[in-house]
Amino acid sequence: MNPLDPSEFDSPSLRALKAAARDKLALLPSDPGERARVIGSKADFFAAQALWIRPKDPESGLSPFVYNPIQMDYLAGLRQRFRLHPGVDVFRGIRDIILKPRQLGFTTFLASLFFLDGLFNPGRNCLVLTHLDKVSQKVLDIYRAFYDSLPLELKKNVRLRRASALHLELEFLDENGNPDPVRMPPSSFIVHTAAGFDLRGITVHNLHCSEAAFYDNWLELVRGVFQAVPASGNIVLESTANGFNHYKDLVDGALKGSGVWRLVFYPWFAHPEYSIDLSGPEAAALEASLDAEERSLMLERGVSLGSLAWRRAKIDEMSGSIDSFRQEYPSTILDAFLSSGRPVFPPRLVAENWDLAKNAPPPERRDDVTSIWAPPEPGGIYVLSADPAEGIDKGEGDHAAEIGGTDYSSASLRDARTLRTVATIHGRMEPAEFARRCAALGHEYSDALIVVERNNHGHLVLFVLEEASYPNLYRHQEYDAAGQSFLKLGFPMTVATRPLVIDSLREVVARGAMADPDPGFWKEALVFVYNPAGKAEAMPLRHDDRIMDRAIGTYICTLGAKAWGASGVLRGADDAGFPVARAGSPVAESGTVAPFSASAGAGLDAFDSPTAEAPHKAFALVAHMHSAREVKGAPRCENCHHLTTRNGATLCGMQGFLVKPEDPPCPIWEPKDGGYNDEEPPHRVFIGGE
Repeated sequence: MNPLDPSEFDSPSLRALKAAARDKLALLPSDPGERARVIGSKADFFAAQALWIRPKDPESGLSPFVYNPIQMDYLAGLRQRFRLHPGVDVFRGIRDIILKPRQLGFTTFLASLFFLDGLFNPGRNCLVLTHLDKVSQKVLDIYRAFYDSLPLELKKNVRLRRASALHLELEFLDENGNPDPVRMPPSSFIVHTAAGFDLRGITVHNLHCSEAAFYDNWLELVRGVFQAVPASGNIVLESTANGFNHYKDLVDGALKGSGVWRLVFYPWFAHPEYSIDLSGPEAAALEASLDAEERSLMLERGVSLGSLAWRRAKIDEMSGSIDSFRQEYPSTILDAFLSSGRPVFPPRLVAENWDLAKNAPPPERRDDVTSIWAPPEPGGIYVLSADPAEGIDKGEGDHAAEIGGTDYSSASLRDARTLRTVATIHGRMEPAEFARRCAALGHEYSDALIVVERNNHGHLVLFVLEEASYPNLYRHQEYDAAGQSFLKLGFPMTVATRPLVIDSLREVVARGAMADPDPGFWKEALVFVYNPAGKAEAMPLRHDDRIMDRAIGTYICTLGAKAWGASGVLRGADDAGFPVARAGSPVAESGTVAPFSASAGAGLDAFDSPTAEAPHKAFALVAHMHSAREVKGAPRCENCHHLTTRNGATLCGMQGFLVKPEDPPCPIWEPKDGGYNDEEPPHRVFIGGE
């Protein structure tokens, strides 16, 4: 088939594109020489005259490539900033980040620019990276169609030297039809997926990263591929948003004016194709039925009624999902990121809490890792949950921005009655030092229950805490092969417990009941997502240490509260043990979840100290466990390696509270001959998950 005469195709869309090409070319000068000069120097005229593409309509075949208004707008920006010569569309030094809705045609547009650069400037190497193999093949097909549709007078001077599944190479010919690789080296066009691309010994003059927000190996590309592009080369990153990941960092940096990047953003309504022609009555009916968001778009953003009609139709096409529409067709930069990706936590709610936390009064900094957000209160019941790490910074990332590198040790101390975070520990430190800091903070807050994830480095943290006789360490109930229960120090993070604690935290956050003044936690929540396998984890190069320590603590205070004798601690909890929205939270203000009632802790404004009130009946017993009473013969069992002595009193080494003379016998041991039998194994355990 001759692409310039696709006679077997005659669709309305093809006829429209041909008409658009004729209208475009009608603007050319009438003088043949001047006409040829303009076509050779202006990308938009050359594309309309010589480049053919496959349009969206699958029945149209190939059609002339006429730049749409968005592509022309972007081209005007390039001409203003990056033109090498006045009046000629040769660009050098482009460093652009394009944030866009779907289907604006940037992949094809950039292919035309870089194809023309390689066609008229021998020796140019173009590399296109994509996020999927099938996309790579489609992009290479665009370059191949450009070559196939070249006019015969141009093909006399160039031919394909190589045409593989991932690589096209154009060879230039002299006046005798022979290649001259010294004077006119070939130009290459390579298309590859970003994952696993190995670049060695190649200088890249034009780099196009398609859907760059979806790359998992971003740091490798920055260190490798980006360094292969000279200062005079061009780099264009274009993508729809994919949550608060590396692309969001690049966008934020460009917005601040830091670095070399220029941000280009197009909202969905900037594209004239995203509109429907309305009659007068249809427009009037639509305007009368606008909701608040639609009216805001019209009054504040200048969106036409035709565009709003297209928006409604597209939302209906997406099964009525406004969130899906916002993800694919954002109106603002922030909307693009809040509506995209696969976040575990509600992104808009998290973003609002992040703003609240950033504007909250700063904490008292005890040292470089410990922050105090609120002092201990009389009668307070506190839980400190800890996620230990190795503590060694291997220098693989940006420590200040918490991007890359090794994990951090993280702990948060919360009021078990309200889930309000009152103190945090976060930094890279040795496990033993982390244990000492946790113990010091726990003692300050009424010997808070310390719950340590015991995997890996947690074993050393627990050993140090136990050897230091910390009086209130969490022990988890487990079962042996015979089905007998026993207690084991620390919280196990397994394939069974990990989803449980994360789901618990997600539920509390979604209810608006998470009062955490630490901006670092909410920032981690924005980059905590479901990976392609469905596992909840931090995005590549990000950390989730604060997420995991909060998840453990939230679980212990809600679903696992009965495991340490604290059933019913939470004020304003529902029948399932979850709290309802705190007063002043974004969720409570929206009315989607009922706020705390007056009898269950009202007055908990966002990140403010809770109003002092008498202990609730449900946790009076737990508070009583910490009362100072004389001990006469505390029991000992195999789960407690030693008794604990504090302030002259002997404490139960398992649960960390004083035993009163009137207390019933220890439930773990049967009395024998008036004393405690140290030889029999425990027969029943009430702690750690029963």
